[in-house]
Amino acid sequence: MTSIRIQCPVCQKVKVKEISDEITNKSGISSVLVPADNECDHSLVVFVDSEQRVRRVQQLDYAPTGASGVVEVKSISGMTLRGLRRVLGPLLTSMISALLERKKLVLCNDVEVGISAFGSLNRIFTDDLELGKDIIVVESCSVEGADTYVVDTQVPQRLSGKVGSNLSELVERYLDEALDIVDNEASIIMMRQKTHNLDKAAEAVEAVVSKKMSSREVMKKVKSSFRINLSLDELRAAMDILDGRGVVNIKELITVSGLDDF
Repeated sequence: MTSIRIQCPVCQKVKVKEISDEITNKSGISSVLVPADNECDHSLVVFVDSEQRVRRVQQLDYAPTGASGVVEVKSISGMTLRGLRRVLGPLLTSMISALLERKKLVLCNDVEVGISAFGSLNRIFTDDLELGKDIIVVESCSVEGADTYVVDTQVPQRLSGKVGSNLSELVERYLDEALDIVDNEASIIMMRQKTHNLDKAAEAVEAVVSKKMSSREVMKKVKSSFRINLSLDELRAAMDILDGRGVVNIKELITVSGLDDF
């Protein structure tokens, strides 16, 4: 057994827990569930590396039933991208789109699917996502809000929230291209690259647009200022991202004519 020191990110209380060597002797980072107890009221997911160092502690937004001690959370690494697509169907496209728009993603009902989805999405978004902040896993499907996208992971179905249609179409195309690759690691890396580049493209578009411009002017300016070559589909998706993030009047400032498609 290995002792690890854990500080709760919510209440800041510190506690020491024992983790079995079977978990800590694994390669890379393992994740364990530390349920709420008398020392701390919060259920936590703790990421521990092979040197027994705590790399991250996150609050888990549901109370596990029947858990009385530290146990490994095997599904936190996530399903394969292909497996997640089969479980969630077209909703996976919308979930990725919602995260690009920086909406809070709420995964409710089937907690195991929610945790596994977090693990997969966190790899696509290069470990920038946090449980309880960017992605909330809950048993009750009652969370709503203008900046949230709520998915019932058991059915599965969207309960509330929306994302831009141009963005969804492009992300769907990205997923199709990634899943043409048999190797899951390569699929994840491709999605990571494409979503990262699209995020950077949206930031570049926001930076260059301060007055009414044609789509061609915007693409030319983005290329000269940031060395990013945007297609019209990517520009439209970037506009959806910025609109979803609440950037005022971005769609009114960029004129996209039918001729731009040729």
